[in-house]
Formats: sequence, C-alpha cells, structure tokens
Amino acid sequence: MDAARQIELLRFFRVLGGGMLKDMDEAQLLAVPEGMSNNIVWNIGHVLFYESVFLYEQSGLPHVVPDSYGDLFKAGTSPADWSAPPDVAEVLERYKTQADQTASDFEAGKFKEFKAMNIRDQFTLGNLEESLVFHCFHEGMHFGRIGALKSLV
Repeated sequence: MDAARQIELLRFFRVLGGGMLKDMDEAQLLAVPEGMSNNIVWNIGHVLFYESVFLYEQSGLPHVVPDSYGDLFKAGTSPADWSAPPDVAEVLERYKTQADQTASDFEAGKFKEFKAMNIRDQFTLGNLEESLVFHCFHEGMHFGRIGALKSLV
C-alpha cells in the first residue's frame, strides 16, 4: 500500500472517530472514569500529537499541532497533570481537519525526506510509508480506547 492510500485510510479513521464522538458533551469528553488514567480528549490529542511527530517531525517539517500538545498529550502524560484542560472544541476541530491537512501536504510534495526513528528501541520506522502504517495502527489502538472510555462515561 502506497503512502497516498495510507493517508486515505487515515482520513477514513477520522470519519469513524468523529462518528463515535457525535453527541458527546464536553463533560463526557473530559471525564476520567474510575480505574482509568486518561480521557477521550487526551486520546484524541495524543493521536494528533504523534501524527505530527511520526509524519511531520520525521520529515524535517514543523509540527502541525500547537507546541503545548507535547506537554498535554505525549506518552506518560495524563489529564491529572493538566493545570487546566485544553480547549476541547479546538482539539475536536483539529481531529476533523488534521488528516486533510496531511493529505494536502502529501499531495503538495512536502514529505520529501524522512529521518528514521526507533519505536521503543525495538523497531525502526525507515520511511514515510512505514511511519504511516505505524501511525494508523497507533490510531486504531486509541480508537479502541476511546470506545471503551465512551462506554464508561
């Protein structure tokens, strides 16, 4: 599967994810159910942040998310660490549009270079296509977590 098709898949995931979030209010999106460490907004922001890392940063491009997303959403963070929650409407809007931006940037030829990156020192993503496959897998994992959180709030 080439990168263009993988980006189409990413866009499809966002449509599915957006459908799952339909009719949820801000309190539900920010709720951290008992026994869980994160909420739905954290999972969405996490996916957006790592899409920017896996695709843009590794291609030598600037991040497409605000600088604050690393502190809020990178691995090891939690809503318990937030001094204030992020702007939920902004996170949701970015979730709807970021894959389209990625597609547009790909079509414009912006992803010319790729710096290989290690995942937990166990696997190397050597090119954009591999990084896209990994990102789609990563997003799918969080899609499942979002579904589980939704059932608990």
